[in-house]
Amino acid sequence: MGVFDSLESTSKDAFASGEHFFESSKKYYELRIFKQLAITTTSLVKIVLVGSFCLLGLLFGTVALAIYLGDYFGSLVQGFLTTGVILFCIAIIILLLRKKMDKKIIRKLSETFFDEP
Repeated sequence: MGVFDSLESTSKDAFASGEHFFESSKKYYELRIFKQLAITTTSLVKIVLVGSFCLLGLLFGTVALAIYLGDYFGSLVQGFLTTGVILFCIAIIILLLRKKMDKKIIRKLSETFFDEP
């Protein structure tokens, strides 16, 4: 009878340990998911805010540049065309460098999301 009591006690302890491990793992992964969601959300909000103001600055800057170049060339149309060509050239450069930028972005995101605690 002592063997069965010992076996029953051991199996209850093993079950309790397994249950505790499961609950601890569940809480850990809930916290991990919360951390990743918090990082993602705050990053997204910061990107939207900073991006919006940068876009406004770029808009006003390009209009000011176009007006300045228009005065310099003596033709407002030529100033706006020159500004458009400059922006088009910048877009082509960014397009040519997109793979390098993608690699850097993916590397940075992987550091953020796959860091080990």
